[in-house]
Amino acid sequence: MPPRQPVLRAALRSALLALAAGLVTSLVVVAGVATQAVPVQADPGTEQERVARAELGSFDARLGPRACALLGRAWTSQGCSRTTCARAADKARLNANAEMCFTRSGASFGRAIDFRVCRALHRPWIAEVNLCASNPARTSSVVAAARQCVGATKDYVMVRERAARWDECVTPSRRRDLERIARRTGTTLRIVALQRSRTLCALRDHTSYVDGICRSVPPTTTQGPPSGTLLVGDSLSWRANDELARLRPQWTLDGLPGRRVSQLLVRIRDHLATQVAPSTLVVALGTNSTTSWTKQDYLDATALVPEETRVLFVTPYRADVGNDAAAVSRVDSYDRWMREITAARPHTCLADWRSLVVDDPDLLVDGTHQTPDGEAVWAQLVSSSWDAC
Repeated sequence: MPPRQPVLRAALRSALLALAAGLVTSLVVVAGVATQAVPVQADPGTEQERVARAELGSFDARLGPRACALLGRAWTSQGCSRTTCARAADKARLNANAEMCFTRSGASFGRAIDFRVCRALHRPWIAEVNLCASNPARTSSVVAAARQCVGATKDYVMVRERAARWDECVTPSRRRDLERIARRTGTTLRIVALQRSRTLCALRDHTSYVDGICRSVPPTTTQGPPSGTLLVGDSLSWRANDELARLRPQWTLDGLPGRRVSQLLVRIRDHLATQVAPSTLVVALGTNSTTSWTKQDYLDATALVPEETRVLFVTPYRADVGNDAAAVSRVDSYDRWMREITAARPHTCLADWRSLVVDDPDLLVDGTHQTPDGEAVWAQLVSSSWDAC
């Protein structure tokens, strides 16, 4: 792709932001949600991220006292601390604009759960950091009147807090019903809550919610013409998940913070094991590199889907200042390979995020991840590139 003038990039950014500002607000709960486990680990960050934190300051003005407390972060007269937890024993994760705390045992105050699922579980979605509030007190089966619950669903039931087995908030009367069933059947509240949750049942393969219970059903056929759009991504797609879901509510968005490019083939195969092939595959992986990944691996990934399936590559980028030089070089190679494959494979296109941020680095908070405005621009770029593909 020929280089463009910065003024054109700025104009494109403004246009994308203007489009993003008009996003629809209706949501399809649970539809289009990938259900892979999402571990969130403490990370001191790269030099670029440390510089970003210094520029952002020690306090996050976007968060109020309640959201700050839900994340386990310290609230002071200056606002919500980015680096200090409310409890001295807890440890802070310092990812720029996604800060949160962990207990000594590793339990987190927030989980990377799809925002639609988070709300269906009646838990607070903290949009500023793209996290669903989680109760780190894992020793109880239920926490009554938990602050991690919304509205009348006041009781926080511990399930497993992992993919398709997330903790769920229920009303006190519903919690008492579940406890009675557990006593009568001689099982645990955890198991009963999982079996009796309509929301969690919808996230599991080969199940159907019938007469108040999640029941196994025969697998549906994976044969048939390609249908739907599958996006496989990393933290960039995760941060823009809610913005993109509002633009494309029927897409399957499989984005995971920290996911490495080497997971691409596994994620596509997992999708094909339970569903028909997608009519469009969006590849948004490459920010987190591995030394073993080659151009042939990208080719192998595209070979997993039918020839008529459109493939949209989202070009990756890491700034060359403050990041590991070898990692930056690998990401540069991924960008080049995506362009070469796009030129050679029919029905293949680019969403050129890399070129956009090279000329408009203010879209990034740390040389890699988007600012809040950048999240909206990223989502609009992917959506409009899909239209043009």
